[in-house]
Amino acid sequence: MGTVAYLSPEQVERGDADERSDLYAAGILLFEMVTGQVPHAGDSPLSVAYAHVNSDVPAPSSIRSTIPPEIDALVVRATRRDANLRYQQASEFLADVKRIRAMLPPPRPFVESHDTVVVDASTAARLAAGQPVALKPKSLPPKATSHRGRRRKGPWIALVIAMVVLGAGIGGWLLATGKSVPTPNIVGLSTAAAKASLLDVGLSLVITEEQFSEDVPLDRVISSDPAPGDGAREGGAVGAILSKGPERYVIPDVQGLSVTEATTAITSANLVIGSTTEVFDDQVPAAAVASTSPKIGNEVKPGTSVDIAVSKGPKPVTIPQVVGKKTQVATSALTDLGLLVTTKDKYSEKIAEGVVIAIRPAASTIAPSGTAVELVVSKGPPPVEVPSLIDLPKNKAISVLKGLGLQPKVLEAAATPLNRVYSQDPPAGTMIPKGSSVIIRII
Repeated sequence: MGTVAYLSPEQVERGDADERSDLYAAGILLFEMVTGQVPHAGDSPLSVAYAHVNSDVPAPSSIRSTIPPEIDALVVRATRRDANLRYQQASEFLADVKRIRAMLPPPRPFVESHDTVVVDASTAARLAAGQPVALKPKSLPPKATSHRGRRRKGPWIALVIAMVVLGAGIGGWLLATGKSVPTPNIVGLSTAAAKASLLDVGLSLVITEEQFSEDVPLDRVISSDPAPGDGAREGGAVGAILSKGPERYVIPDVQGLSVTEATTAITSANLVIGSTTEVFDDQVPAAAVASTSPKIGNEVKPGTSVDIAVSKGPKPVTIPQVVGKKTQVATSALTDLGLLVTTKDKYSEKIAEGVVIAIRPAASTIAPSGTAVELVVSKGPPPVEVPSLIDLPKNKAISVLKGLGLQPKVLEAAATPLNRVYSQDPPAGTMIPKGSSVIIRII
C-alpha cells in the first residue's frame, strides 16, 4: 500500500491505484518540500487515511504565507480528491513544474560542493597525524545501465528532478525576498488595469485560472491570491482567476433532423432535452424536428431544457366553397387554411368580372395544407368587334348593333332626307366589351 501520508483517497477507499494516484503522492511530496510538513497528520495511520479521503489538501501558503500562488495552484491540482480533476499524466505535471520553475530565481546553494575523495588506510593514518598528503579524486566506476522501462520511467524521473529543482528555487526565492507589501484590490479590474495596479507596488500578475461567471464580466478579475490587503513578497507575483463571462451555449440548428440526431446535437451543446410534442408543418417532413423552444440560435445557460416539436407533416384541410365570391375574399379564405392559390381568368357573359366561376380541386375535397388550388375568375363578357355601319340605313345599323350586344346611340339632325349613317364612334374594327355604346350619326 505504501506510506499512509502519501496514499491517495482511492487507494484508501477501494485499494485502486493508477498513474493519477502516483501524481497525488508527488503533490503531497511537493507540499512537504515547500512547507516542511505533510498536509495531513494524526495520532494514528487510520486518522491520517481518513483525512486523505475526507479533507482537501490545503494550499501550501496556508502554512507559509510567503509561498507563491503558482505553487499553491500546482499542489492543489495534483492533490484533488477526485482523480478525474488531477493531472492525468506525469508529462502534464512536469510541464507545469517547469513553467513555474522558470518564473523563480535560480536556487542559492546551501553548501559547497566537493569531489568525493577515496583514501587508503596509510593515507588516513598520515592525515590523522597531521602529515601533508596529495589527494586525488578517484573516479567511481560507471554503473551499468539498462534501457528496459526507460520509456515508462522517463517522465517520472524528469518530474522528480524538476520537483527537486523547483523546491530549491522556492527556497532561493524565500531567502532572496524578505519584505512584503499589501496586495492591491484588483478584483473586478480588467487584465490591463490589474497589471498596472500591481506594477505600481512592484508586483506582477499571473493568471492562474479562467472561470465562467454570471456576476463578473469577461476579462475581469474574479479573485486574487494573496487576497486584497494580504501581504505579498516584494517583487513577487499575485495570482488571479479571470472571468470568461457568463457561460452560454447556442441552441443548435436541429430543424429537419430526426429526434435521435437532434437529441445528440442538443446534449452535446451542454443542454438537456425537455418535452417532445407533435405539430403539423407544411415545410418539414413528418417525423423530423420542426422547431425548438427556446428558438434555434438563442444563447442559453448550460443545462437549459430545450423542448422540441416534431412534424406530423402538412395539416389536412377541407377546401371551402368560394364560387360566386370576389377573388380577394376567396383567396384570403384559402390561404388562411395553408393552401396555395393560383388564378385563371375566363370570359363569362353571366358572371360579373372579378367573381370566382369555379375552383379546382372542387369544394369539400380534403387535401394537405400546402396543396395548390386554382380559381377560375370571370373576366366579364367577351369583347365585341365594332362593325362597319357607314351608309347603312338607320334601322339596319341599329339592328346590327343590338344583334352584337352593343347599345346604339343615334344622333340625327331635324331633317335626315337620306336616313343613312354617315359616321360612327368607335370606328369599325375596334374591340369593345359587350353592352358598350356605339354612336351613329344619321344624315
